[in-house]
Amino acid sequence: MSQADLARAFGDRLQPLGGRLSYDGAAATHGIDDVSVGGIAFRAIFQMSGTPPRLSQVLLQPTGRSVPDRLLRPVHDALRDEFGPPSVACVTPRADGGPLSVEIVWRFPTTTAHLSFFDFRSGAMATEDPNVGPDPLTPYYKTRRNNQRFLPRRLLIRYHATDRDDLLSDCRPGAP
Repeated sequence: MSQADLARAFGDRLQPLGGRLSYDGAAATHGIDDVSVGGIAFRAIFQMSGTPPRLSQVLLQPTGRSVPDRLLRPVHDALRDEFGPPSVACVTPRADGGPLSVEIVWRFPTTTAHLSFFDFRSGAMATEDPNVGPDPLTPYYKTRRNNQRFLPRRLLIRYHATDRDDLLSDCRPGAP
């Protein structure tokens, strides 16, 4: 799709982003602010690449800056309900100051969807069991690692054509 195709498809919902966002060979200037997955509000960003520019990937990012780990489950469940079981899931530990990440991938003949969850400061992805209330007798120094104020998290969903090998991560069926 070209930018004109996006404008025809989405009409007034397609809004300028207020600048040009660069993404490793792609750029985005327009998006949609009213996308919901699992009850969580997302902004859809249309990444264009090539000459002439064509849609290469749709990136969904939550409208809030950080995402508590309790929001990962509703988003994951909504995608699983829509797409079925994932093709593969990978956990990548932190290295050289990079993020701990979890990536869940659904691969289909024409489209691939990625759900990625990043944590830049913690050594553990989940903070606490959401089904168990906090223990008031546990000292703060034992729980501060699990305090969400110290856990900036990023949640991203991206969709792209399956034949775009350049957009695939190392998390894929058959990857070493």
